[in-house]
Amino acid sequence: MSQKHETPFQLVRGVKVADLSGVHEGYSLLHAQEGYWVFTVNVSAENLKRDFYRLAGEVSGRGFLVLERGTPKAVEEKLRKRPSDPLHVDVYYLDGQTWATVKPLIERFEETLFCDGEINFGYGSHVNNDEVFVGAYKRIAIYAVDPQKYETALRELGIPREDALRTVWDTLSPSNPGSRHALKDTPFTIQQVFEHLEPKGLHFAEHRLDRDP
Repeated sequence: MSQKHETPFQLVRGVKVADLSGVHEGYSLLHAQEGYWVFTVNVSAENLKRDFYRLAGEVSGRGFLVLERGTPKAVEEKLRKRPSDPLHVDVYYLDGQTWATVKPLIERFEETLFCDGEINFGYGSHVNNDEVFVGAYKRIAIYAVDPQKYETALRELGIPREDALRTVWDTLSPSNPGSRHALKDTPFTIQQVFEHLEPKGLHFAEHRLDRDP
């Protein structure tokens, strides 16, 4: 499926890539070997909040908030064997939630979560493992047992399905590098977001490679 894309694709303030040729709103869908479906979704910055809330609202049952931030330098030095090895992120979960309890938390910190380039986040289900995740460069990934309701939501949001979707990750090269940086003018810094959520039960889970999922 294809359509004419007249509006330039926009990145959030905490993400920089000079050349976004061929990147536009759209999604691709594949069936993973593990048995679930994986959506890759390009959403332009001006629509990111609206589209995330719409898609995450489709996740059913009790669930969890997931946050990722860069692994501290001292820990990275132990995890990486060579300077060329990929960096890591620290993964945190706030379990036993519902969308009704998680959405207000995301709304409170949304300027940081949606616009800061050094934090990733999402909402997932404990019941069926569905998850809507805003990852590096603010690309949305959806993991679903049944893709139909997410396809319906994407269609209602005006996001077309494409067989060969070009993402921000696909544009990156030595001649077209990308950068992700922390913002200094948001109401909450990344550290303050974690400090507010840790008393509610946010806990560290694992180190994970910082790469295109």
